[in-house]
Amino acid sequence: MLFVRELNVKEGLGDPYWAPLREYLTIARKLFPKVNAKLLRSPFIGSDKVYWVEEGWKSMAEGEQSEKTFWEDAEVKKVAKRVEQLQKEHGILKMYSPYRDFFIWDCSDKEPK
Repeated sequence: MLFVRELNVKEGLGDPYWAPLREYLTIARKLFPKVNAKLLRSPFIGSDKVYWVEEGWKSMAEGEQSEKTFWEDAEVKKVAKRVEQLQKEHGILKMYSPYRDFFIWDCSDKEPK
């Protein structure tokens, strides 16, 4: 099962914006090895759309770790802090537990058609 979530991204934020997303994705893969997720930039030049692609997202809920353990992980805490800073600066990023809504970045609560 494959779900694609759309992220709203302000253009021109560069690596300070992308680095935490990449880092968090790496952590998510390590904590939830069954999940194969990717961050993809839009194929359209100049587009401010980014996609979070999830494969096998249900395994995150069934997961190898509890939600509490997930948020207590030192690496997750570190990235979460950086994400919070970006939220304050740009107001565009939200971090969710994969247990709560089955996706990590706030973009949509609807399944794609």
